[in-house]
Amino acid sequence: MLLATGSYLARSPEGCMDTRGSNNTPFMVVTLDVCHVAAAGQWQELTTPVQRSLWLATTDAAWPYTEKKLRALGFNGDFRAPEFTIPVDNGDEGWVQLICDHETYEGQTREKWGLAKWGDQERTPPADDVMRRLKAKWEQDGQQYSESPAAPVPPDMPRNTRAPQAPPQAPAPGARQAAPAAPPPDQAPPPTEDPTGDDIPF
Repeated sequence: MLLATGSYLARSPEGCMDTRGSNNTPFMVVTLDVCHVAAAGQWQELTTPVQRSLWLATTDAAWPYTEKKLRALGFNGDFRAPEFTIPVDNGDEGWVQLICDHETYEGQTREKWGLAKWGDQERTPPADDVMRRLKAKWEQDGQQYSESPAAPVPPDMPRNTRAPQAPPQAPAPGARQAAPAAPPPDQAPPPTEDPTGDDIPF
């Protein structure tokens, strides 16, 4: 059964190591029971839970990202007998939020699953000279706006009185909590042949 794209809640992660492709690329395969889907701003229980897997590459190139995902899942660090304890800041009472996308592979549409929460994206600020140039441009360009009429003051926003949802509040219709920009969401399952090698984090 092909599930629709969107946000889901899953629990009871189980893991094992596997290799795929001509290069025997190593993966940590984390299988979870998907139980709820986000719809109309609420979590709606699936009629029947389904199992879906995250394929986390453990190559040197992918490791910085995979390590963050494993820590977000509460991995015990034992690759021969992996166990998971969901941290409070990533889930609620053992729930894990997942993102389901669709992709086309060999003419067939398949699901592509990823974690919705697995750590903040690292940011590197520009050098000081870049900051100084930007500040100078801002101040120079700002002179042409100094005599512009003031913009009208927007009306007060209505106060949000809606109570929080439980389990964790589902995203609004059409909204999705994206994982950090790199790498793309984990594939499930990966192609029979390793399409990328180790040159990028997959």
